[in-house]
Amino acid sequence: MVQTLLVVLIFASDALDLALDLTASLTLIPFLLAALYALKVVFADDAPPGVKDRVVAILATVYTVFLIFAAGLEFLLLSFIIYAPASILFAMSRREQGRRMFTGVEPVVLAISLIGAVLGIIALAVGWIDI
Repeated sequence: MVQTLLVVLIFASDALDLALDLTASLTLIPFLLAALYALKVVFADDAPPGVKDRVVAILATVYTVFLIFAAGLEFLLLSFIIYAPASILFAMSRREQGRRMFTGVEPVVLAISLIGAVLGIIALAVGWIDI
């Protein structure tokens, strides 16, 4: 993945800015998944009623969604181009271990990742995204 990023940086017009923006965008999706997990935990049936924890989880989720929106669709799609192959590698490693490939909402996350990657590749090919 790092080598792919380095090849992209060779062709980028402003490589350092792209690297910084893409790095920031790549961190937002895991932050969103962590915030969503916090929501799941604090609103679980067996969770003790903690108003403070619920407020923090809600604020974290809303703020992360805002950050993804503020980063822009361009960097979100570029992030998906990087995440999609990693998701496929995750599925392959699960299969090699004899474990179930996807549980819960993981197939939804994979589908969003693959759709985003396809849209990102199309956007790069058509010229909607300029790197």
